[in-house]
Amino acid sequence: MSRFTYDDAVAALSSYSAQAWRHGLDRMEEFCSRLGVPHGGDTEFFHVGGTNGKGSTCAFIESLIRHQGYTTGATYSPYVYILRERFQANGLLIPVRDFASLVERMIPVAEELKATDFGGPSEFEFKTALAFLYWQKQRVDTAVLEVGLGGRLDSTNIVTPQVSVIVSIGRDHVHVLGDTLEEIAEQKAGIIKPGVPSIIGRMEDGPRQVIERIAAEKESPLWRMGYELAIDGDREAGYTLKHPGGSTYFGVPKRLPGPIQAHNAGLAIASLIATNHIKDEGKLIEGMAHAWLPGRCQVVPNGEQTWVFDGAHNPPAAEALTLALPEITNKPWTIIIGMLADHSTDGLIESLAPYAAEFRCVPIDWHRARTPQEIAERVTELGFSGSAYDSIEEATQSIATEHVLVTGSFYLLKEVAETTGLWNRVIRPPDALFET
Repeated sequence: MSRFTYDDAVAALSSYSAQAWRHGLDRMEEFCSRLGVPHGGDTEFFHVGGTNGKGSTCAFIESLIRHQGYTTGATYSPYVYILRERFQANGLLIPVRDFASLVERMIPVAEELKATDFGGPSEFEFKTALAFLYWQKQRVDTAVLEVGLGGRLDSTNIVTPQVSVIVSIGRDHVHVLGDTLEEIAEQKAGIIKPGVPSIIGRMEDGPRQVIERIAAEKESPLWRMGYELAIDGDREAGYTLKHPGGSTYFGVPKRLPGPIQAHNAGLAIASLIATNHIKDEGKLIEGMAHAWLPGRCQVVPNGEQTWVFDGAHNPPAAEALTLALPEITNKPWTIIIGMLADHSTDGLIESLAPYAAEFRCVPIDWHRARTPQEIAERVTELGFSGSAYDSIEEATQSIATEHVLVTGSFYLLKEVAETTGLWNRVIRPPDALFET
């Protein structure tokens, strides 16, 4: 019997973090071919890219398809609390034993590849291939695949999906993807495949036109939110998607608050319609209501307080968060904030300030993190109330408000959950969601 443990597997995965990114997909294709899952294997894929909203759109698609009776897989990038969030089947995380055994099986193949001109796989390539193997083992019918970075050269892009979804285009990872929205759109649109339907969310004219051109070149049927697609309704009555085939009522995304989620849910519904995955329209409401994703406006009741965990770290994500907060409460929030050095503080702080009783600035245990003092100084310079704390433990004590928001980085969410004893609540869907 193998003594290879889960901790061994995590350490083995981490050892590939130093492997350089490869400007091409040939290494990933070779790795997966040697593992017996060429082009991702026999699973059908829904491929989801974009700047913001990818995770929630994937969560909607997975839940909707599972409630239609399919065996589902899903992978999310990044994970928030547990590495095993990256590898799911039927809404459940990969078991520890399966994770360890699959990594152990993959290591010899990865080491063989390292001895070739391809070089060894990167950590992200290894993780993506692990998801493919797990879904093969679980005999998954349909998997939802979230793009990691960009699209054209992302390791997920070795698949030929049933549909390609691009949720949004914003400025992120500009050092890799390009300085303009049009350049970024060019990279994101790399997931569009010849003859495969494509669905895109609302976006500015420039990037939309880039995607339209690429879809036309690849003869990919294209549905655009705001053109072929439109959303009607509200959170009380539920939402309806208007599409070229008519209209489809899908209820309310109860576990993911915020008006942007109606948009993302509409893209998810459209992807099922475009691929003929709807067997029972009545099950759409149930699938929509049960969709859940950690760390994205995640509401966590905690005694007399309500906590929200959201990894917003760029202006579009901050805007989506601020539109969601009034759906939870109109009362002021204590905002616990920590950020990485390569993310701009100003946009997030200014967006959240109207909802803040105070900002409590905390450290993140990461080499690229801003210091609490840096963040607090900027909060004060912008004219708001902020204090620096030497530890998360100190910052999370004696909070006077009924509502607490933890935001600024996905890295921060895990540390706060562990420090406050909320760990067991954040890693699973809550029962009580938000005020009615």
